[in-house]
Parts: sequence; structure tokens; C-alpha cells
Amino acid sequence: VAAGQCTAVANTATIQATAPFAEGASAQAGFVTPVPGGNANNSASASVDPVCVSLSLSKNDGSATYTPGGTADYLLRACNANGPDAAAGASVSDTLPRGVSLRSAWACRSVSGGGSCPASGGVAGDTSVAVANLQLPVGACVEITVPVNFSANPGAY
Repeated sequence: VAAGQCTAVANTATIQATAPFAEGASAQAGFVTPVPGGNANNSASASVDPVCVSLSLSKNDGSATYTPGGTADYLLRACNANGPDAAAGASVSDTLPRGVSLRSAWACRSVSGGGSCPASGGVAGDTSVAVANLQLPVGACVEITVPVNFSANPGAY
């Protein structure tokens, strides 16, 4: 399967004994040869239907300069542009740079396609953002607003 493609996978395996066993004997726990007149089924199969999503994440604050002791808000935007499946329970995390901390809780909202996310989280002073349980149907985006403080201490950077 090429990058960006999705497919279901089926795997079937059969356990073959390489040495003779007496009928009803155990080769290993769980694999028993048949009792006289019986049949052993030493095969198993599993089908995997992976969830295929087209996730993207962007980060922007619209600024090219930062002032020690100042504040800013930046945006994290998570989208599932083309699916083909919904992204249920996706998460976003972002570690803030040295000298930067949350000034208050982050806030999350749907911006398109019926996406959903927790309304807010984190507390002032945190140095990372972690948003769990994003629900992103195909074509959906959510946006997380992250309010930050920049340390006034140049040594913090």
C-alpha cells in the first residue's frame, strides 16, 4: 500500500505440528490434537479495517516579533480534510518554548464540518497544551486558541 492509501488487511495463520503427537495430546497449551475421531482446528484469522484519516495541524500567531514580558495568542488548527474516515478521539499536544507559559486556559471550538473538542483546558503557568478527544468528521476542523505570556527575564529563553 502506498503512502496516503488505506486498505483492509486479512491474515490467516495455521499451526502445523512438526512432530507426531498421540491423539488427544497437547503440543502446547491451547493447541490440542483431536481425540480419536475428532478434528483439530489449529488455525486463526484476523481482519483489520484501519481507520484512514487525512489529519493536518497548523500553528500560527500572526506575529513576527515577540516582546519579553508581553503576551500573545496563537492558534492551533486541526483538520481531517479528506478522510475517508472520521478521526474519533484524536489529540493535539504542543510543548511551549522556554520562557513561554499559558496566561490562562486554552479554548477550543469547531470552525467547519461539525468537528468538536473540549471547550477549554490547562491553567495559567502551564508550559504545554494537551487537547484530547477531538472529533473530526471528514472535512471538519477545530481551532484551539492558546493565550501565552512571555517571560520578562531574558535568561528564561
